[in-house]
Amino acid sequence: MPKYLDFQKIKESVSIEDAAKRLNLKLKQSGNQLRGECPSCKSGNERVLAITPSKNVFFCHAGDFGGDCIALVAHVLDFSMRDAAEWLTEPDMKPEVQKPKQEAKTEKAVQFDPEKFAARLVYVEEMQTLGISEDDAKLLGHGYHPQRKAIYLCSRNPDGSIAGFIKVRDVNAIEAPPRWILPSNVVPLVRRA
Repeated sequence: MPKYLDFQKIKESVSIEDAAKRLNLKLKQSGNQLRGECPSCKSGNERVLAITPSKNVFFCHAGDFGGDCIALVAHVLDFSMRDAAEWLTEPDMKPEVQKPKQEAKTEKAVQFDPEKFAARLVYVEEMQTLGISEDDAKLLGHGYHPQRKAIYLCSRNPDGSIAGFIKVRDVNAIEAPPRWILPSNVVPLVRRA
């Protein structure tokens, strides 16, 4: 019967850097990551394997695979997860004492500004196939976003504020309404002289 392996204990006792050193991975510091070539995928790109020591994880962009120290060993050596965990617990594996984790810097989350997004939308001729005139597009907040290279239709709350945007992937796949702006039900009263 195979011996019991406590995967959680192994992950806590062996840092991702220790596993990378034991695997003899050639890595270079790049910001808060270590980058190098993946010996398993052999892509030839020296930045395809990204190890983030602060989070104790890795990601191989060539293999589209990531995980902890056990997954790193399994990926590089083409082992099962169990074999990789055993490999990490072998006596010649002497992990360094893990440094206490630094508190993550609290960064301000970038808030989405719908008004700013709507201001970047421009009218393009493809919108004519949806039955949207240039004037209607300006009034409704519809348009083409040059950086995202897509048409966006603005959705509004009852109070007139922007609720969100709908990305149009295929202009021909949408069944457009006959009119985007309905005529007003307000009848102006004209006083005869």
